[in-house]
Amino acid sequence: MKNRFLHLPVRRKLHAIVLVVCAGALIVFMAASFFSQRFLLRGQIANEAQTLALILAENCRAGITFEDRGALTTILQSLEAKPNILAGRVFDRAGGVAAEMVRDPALAAAHGPQPPAGQAEGVFHFRDGHGEIWQPVSLGPDRIGTVSLVLSLAGINRNLLLLAGLMGGMLVAGLALALLASSRLLRVIVDPILSLSGAMAAVTREQRYDVRAPVHGRDE
Repeated sequence: MKNRFLHLPVRRKLHAIVLVVCAGALIVFMAASFFSQRFLLRGQIANEAQTLALILAENCRAGITFEDRGALTTILQSLEAKPNILAGRVFDRAGGVAAEMVRDPALAAAHGPQPPAGQAEGVFHFRDGHGEIWQPVSLGPDRIGTVSLVLSLAGINRNLLLLAGLMGGMLVAGLALALLASSRLLRVIVDPILSLSGAMAAVTREQRYDVRAPVHGRDE
């Protein structure tokens, strides 16, 4: 590969160098932009989920205390307005289900009153294709229950996929623009070199000492 590059004409070498440098700069910039957007989007959905879990825990305190399943069910029914919420559950002190709103029964069935080992309560955790949070419900110093939420990440993943496609298109457009610009701008450098090379060849091979290289600019 190295030997092949060394034998390329000067014009193609410069084109290759310009394209490699531009591609590297664009890839680094777009990768940094993509991962920063991913971090911001995931942070946003985590903050929203944690805030919602805190509000639900506050609203469910009375229903859990007085074992009012009807009130708890009404509170969870408000989650139906959010299509990204796959399941919402309220657990009583003993860990039994006091009320639930479920869109994905299989996912909800595997979602108990306690988080898996190593996962803290009150913190949104990202899983494969969804996120989940467990929020304790307290009455004074006593814990009386738990609120759990499962959120779909399909929306955020779709937005990231669209963003990646947009950045890929921008990368192709940027490289095409760099190729077009370099093909014109490199003539300023390459043409004088080729003219000088042609004059040197005429002197060396044909012994024509009257040959002069044309002046292309005042910088020569």
